[in-house]
Amino acid sequence: MLWLPSATISTISEHQTTASRLLRAVSWERIQFAAAATTTFLGLGTACYAAYGMAFLNETYLYHSRRKDPRHNFSIYFYHAYLTYHLQDKVSWLAPITQLVSTGALGIKYAQQLPLCMMLQTMAFVAFNKVCTAQYFVWWLTLLPLVLPDVGFTRIIWPSTLWVLSQLHWLLWAYLLEFQGKAVHLQVWCASIFMLAANIHLMNRFIRCTSPVPFCYAPNSTKLKTK
Repeated sequence: MLWLPSATISTISEHQTTASRLLRAVSWERIQFAAAATTTFLGLGTACYAAYGMAFLNETYLYHSRRKDPRHNFSIYFYHAYLTYHLQDKVSWLAPITQLVSTGALGIKYAQQLPLCMMLQTMAFVAFNKVCTAQYFVWWLTLLPLVLPDVGFTRIIWPSTLWVLSQLHWLLWAYLLEFQGKAVHLQVWCASIFMLAANIHLMNRFIRCTSPVPFCYAPNSTKLKTK
């Protein structure tokens, strides 16, 4: 769902008319795919709901909308969750808003560079999530091989090093909190902010170092010349 709009936009040529774009965006093949995907999703969901009732909906979907994790993690929202765990939450709604705005803007801007777009959207989604742990980084690191050849490894050494150092800095405070029992929740939160800044800096470097070459070419667009 995160990549679907940008993947659709990437197949539409900038030189097409508005009517052609709409017809291409709503093709018969896509209608068939959407119908099959929707039917499968609703069918499996209905079957699970019939078997497990509301427990299925709560554990699968509703839990994530109201989840509050007071344990320390990379997310900048952890400290607020820690302070207001038993109180009314007035901040966590910002997480899905920032995710929606950032991923939507990136999807529209870089849809014609699909691998870069997919990785940037995933990085933004992870960075602004209410809960962020180390395994979440695998979501976008798996897309790195598609982007790295165009970027060049030497051009992202410094922001990548800064990103790794920000994690090590966070882990130092997390160690003092978890294993030494130190009251360093505020320091962990500050380290999370620093790590978010490092993540945004890395995203910016990927954008600046990537050549604006479309990954998917529409029928009316210029084709790559092969040797």
